[in-house]
Amino acid sequence: MRKASQESLGIEIESISWRYAQVDVTVTKNTNADNLAELTRVLMDKLEEREDDLKVLERHNISVMTPGSSDTLVTQGQFDCYKGFEVEVQTEDPFKSNRLLVGTLIGRDAINVRISGNKKGQVITIPHEMIKSVKLPKAKKE
Repeated sequence: MRKASQESLGIEIESISWRYAQVDVTVTKNTNADNLAELTRVLMDKLEEREDDLKVLERHNISVMTPGSSDTLVTQGQFDCYKGFEVEVQTEDPFKSNRLLVGTLIGRDAINVRISGNKKGQVITIPHEMIKSVKLPKAKKE
């Protein structure tokens, strides 16, 4: 994986850390969101090919990041990159019914962010004007 990512994307993997239910892949600082998104797709595709044998995706969240990168999703590239990952959506509205919604990121378009909720098949649609932030959750401790 390291050699392929360097050749095709110009990204060098600095470290890979495995923790309970979490794999963090840290890459060189000098990369952009599009390359991070592409590396994530390549990594997920490669893991998917071996999922029956390895069960990595079934048992772990995968994060690809640069050192010191923010956990807040801002750009469309970041939202595309983290589709299928757990996110925390902090809402803010004029009625003060602010809440923290946690779910799997389905996607973002010009109007809404969509996440899957706790109930199987439940989709939560949150309008952009009600969103304060969309963040990746803090890593869970072992």
